[in-house]
Amino acid sequence: MFGRRLKTKIPIHTKLLNPDIFNNVSERVLKRQDKQKQYYDKNASPLKPLSPGDNILALNFHNKKWETAKIISKCGSRSYMIENHLGNTVRRNPIHLRPTNVPYQPTSDMNFDIPEVPNADCPMTTIHSHKSKPKTRSGRIIKTPRYLNNYVCH
Repeated sequence: MFGRRLKTKIPIHTKLLNPDIFNNVSERVLKRQDKQKQYYDKNASPLKPLSPGDNILALNFHNKKWETAKIISKCGSRSYMIENHLGNTVRRNPIHLRPTNVPYQPTSDMNFDIPEVPNADCPMTTIHSHKSKPKTRSGRIIKTPRYLNNYVCH
């Protein structure tokens, strides 16, 4: 059993005590790996090489949308440094990059103009709005505990 001799008094044939030796295990593993490689390579194709300065679409992982970007440099054999539409420099795998003809135009949230509002001496008016009481999903009204009545809760 398991290539070892049993220490038992039960009578057993001597042929059953000899372990089974598997000689071609490594060959079978290699053959199976080659077969898996052939099946994978049927539909796999190499990615297009990209060069610095190319306009691309890069996958934004937060909202799962493709956004414009530009390649800055190649880092190693399987990644690129890119500048996304917000101006951030990030490293991406070529799987998440697609070449495009759309021109890259970085947008900046910091460069917007705030129009100045003249400070008029208008009396302060309060707008009374009828706030509906907060409800749960089932429709029950949420009441705050009495001990919080003396405090302002947001």
